[in-house]
Amino acid sequence: MANILERREELLRTAEERHKNLFAVKIRELEAEYENRQRRETIIQAFRDVFRRWNLSGRKAAGVGIGILYSSVLMRTYEYYLAAYGEEFYLDRNPTETMLRPPCFFEMFEEEMSVILDELRRRYPRLCRCEEDAVRYQCVEYYHAAFQKLCETLLKEIMDSPEFRELNRAGDFFFFFGRYQGEGEILYRCGR
Repeated sequence: MANILERREELLRTAEERHKNLFAVKIRELEAEYENRQRRETIIQAFRDVFRRWNLSGRKAAGVGIGILYSSVLMRTYEYYLAAYGEEFYLDRNPTETMLRPPCFFEMFEEEMSVILDELRRRYPRLCRCEEDAVRYQCVEYYHAAFQKLCETLLKEIMDSPEFRELNRAGDFFFFFGRYQGEGEILYRCGR
C-alpha cells in the first residue's frame, strides 16, 4: 500500500511540474482567444439568458453562481453550472440554471493532458484510469482559476447588459464562483 501511495505522489509531482510549463503557454493562448469579442460574447450570452429566464419567475434574485462540476471533469464534458438563486440560495427549489462550457478552455486542457499523460505512460508503466483522473483533477484547477478570472473580467460587461439591469434583484445581490453547492468566492456584491 505504501508503494502505491508513493507512486501516486511522485506521479502527481511529475505531472504538476510538466503542467506548470505547458499551462504558461496555454494561458497566453487563452488570453489571445478571449481578446476576440465573439468568444467573450459566448460567456456573456449565457448570463443574459439566465437573467432573462429568471425575470419570468417573478421572484427576486439574491445571487448568481458559477459552479465547478467535478463530475464533468470525470466525464470530460467540462461544463460549469450557471444559476440564479432566490433568497433561499442553495435551498432554492427552482433556481434558473444552465450549463456553460467556455469555448477553447478545455480543448486546450485536453491537448495539455494528452502531452502529460503520454509522458507519464512512458515513465510509469501501467498507468491506471484512477491515476489519470487524479492528474486531471490536479491540473484542471489551473483552468478553473483562469475561468474564474475571466468571469471577474467580464462582470462589468455582464452587468452592463439590459437583461441584468432589468433583473429583479434582492437588496444584497452577489456573483460567486466555486464548487457546486460547496465553498465559493464572492466575485462581486452590489446593492440596489
